[in-house]
Amino acid sequence: MVDNSVVVGNDTAPAALVGRSINDVCGTQDVQRHVQQQLARVLQIMTAPALLLDADRTIVHANPPAALLLSERDGIVIDHDGRLNVTATFPAEGRALGRCLAAALSAAAGQDVPLSGPLRVSRPSGRAPLLVLVAALPPMPTALPGTRGAMALVQVIDPEAQPRDVTTALQAAGGLTPAEARVAVLVGGGLSRPQAAARLKVSPSTANCQLASCFEKLGVRSQVGLARLMSALPEMFRPAALGRKHKMAVCNGPT
Repeated sequence: MVDNSVVVGNDTAPAALVGRSINDVCGTQDVQRHVQQQLARVLQIMTAPALLLDADRTIVHANPPAALLLSERDGIVIDHDGRLNVTATFPAEGRALGRCLAAALSAAAGQDVPLSGPLRVSRPSGRAPLLVLVAALPPMPTALPGTRGAMALVQVIDPEAQPRDVTTALQAAGGLTPAEARVAVLVGGGLSRPQAAARLKVSPSTANCQLASCFEKLGVRSQVGLARLMSALPEMFRPAALGRKHKMAVCNGPT
């Protein structure tokens, strides 16, 4: 008797499934759930504020830095329909963002349209303007629930962003002890070794030993290398730190 099956990963599937789309094999609901979880993971590890928009400009996901930025309502906001918008300091900036989002979503839908570069968004508070970058996402295998298929990724650069606490991320990435991670964060953030020792209330020799261990574990050789590594690590957000007011359409991680 002939075995008409093929191995897919660690599973055995009928040969008739070969060549069929992922939608056919897994089912639309499974694909939607998988895509949504993967997008959630991508946004979660991004260090800058990032949002995912559907074809109606409605926010589907926002990572924790974006949630915090939106809660300030200073530069970019969520309007009453759940769409991304800008505060009305300069209406021309709002129109420019609208055109940029429309172009990105058209490109995501398969149209050949040019995309613009970073946009300047002024803030009513007088703080440094935000820079907004919009990118079209590749076509999804199927539309997410409540969306019309085309999607765009919005990244925001805040020149005045507060230094991030990446202590936990450093411990997880390099196996640093809590004490080593604390001195790494201070030195990587720009303090000298004596300044870090004084801040931590340890002797300079202790700080030097801890920093030498950090360099070895993380594979860096200088303060500059440590700073670059820290800038690429995501802050380990705790759900409680976001507060109830940030529980909008926000992605705090895959379910």
